[in-house]
Amino acid sequence: MGFKSTPISFRLPEDDAVFLAGLKVEEATSMSEKIRFLIRQARLESQEQKNYSATVNKFLKQFDTPIKNLMELEQEQGIHSELIKTFSNWITESCSFYVNELTDKKQVDLERIEDELGTKIFLFIEQILRMAVTEKANCYNRKIIRNKIKPSLELFQVMSK
Repeated sequence: MGFKSTPISFRLPEDDAVFLAGLKVEEATSMSEKIRFLIRQARLESQEQKNYSATVNKFLKQFDTPIKNLMELEQEQGIHSELIKTFSNWITESCSFYVNELTDKKQVDLERIEDELGTKIFLFIEQILRMAVTEKANCYNRKIIRNKIKPSLELFQVMSK
């Protein structure tokens, strides 16, 4: 059984047409196919269940290309950064939680959200502090953690007095 299609004609500003022409979509090569693809994506997003898992998937898609590019560059150059890997994981999880909890102003427990975000932030800080335990962290610049953490350590010392 086929589907009925409705012809639509419209004009695009030149910069949108250039963008659309350059858009890389595996299953779409013509302008019409690309527009249909974008409409499908928008429909799926609007119908997508609004929960933490869906929000995580959305952020994973957004970070997918930069993470893959980073991994390829690290492979090519034979280096690795635990700092960037830790940040990538933390930002995805934290943004997903934040967006999921505050997108709808339903019954929002602001104290719980603050507590959860505080937990995520301080776990991230602890992970960075663990990297600082060794003099040469597993980063591109092996002394970056030691060099960048000094002002924070001074603040910690002031707080502990």
